[in-house]
Amino acid sequence: MGFQDLYAHNLALLAKQGWRILSNPSSLVGRLFKARYFPHSDFLSAPIARSPSACWRGIYTAQPTLKRGVRWQVGDGAMIRIWEDAWLPRPVLFRPVWYGNSALVSVSELLRYGQWDRDLIAANFDEGDASLILSIPLSSNHVADRLV
Repeated sequence: MGFQDLYAHNLALLAKQGWRILSNPSSLVGRLFKARYFPHSDFLSAPIARSPSACWRGIYTAQPTLKRGVRWQVGDGAMIRIWEDAWLPRPVLFRPVWYGNSALVSVSELLRYGQWDRDLIAANFDEGDASLILSIPLSSNHVADRLV
């Protein structure tokens, strides 16, 4: 078939299965894996189980690949952790720079009446991060955050 790197191709196929679990958690496979391997977390923070199946072991191998590539699209901000999750429109890092002086936890705390709270953002982020945050468009409808 002409594959140059069979390991990379296999990893891509396993990452695709992981993405399906992330993007459609209510599917039969998503519910089955969640119940068996990560009942109290999500796929991206799931630990390896004590005696995993070969299928789960393979999909779990692709978890770091998905972590590097997945990013949050801001909706209502409730599911996005400011300092841990990738959500800023910045290449490579996708996270704000943390200076250790902020008690903020989720992106929803940066919103007031469906708009960015400019004063709070200016007080807790440097100028570059603040301008990136303010450049993120918000929906007038209350939509949930989603992974992209």
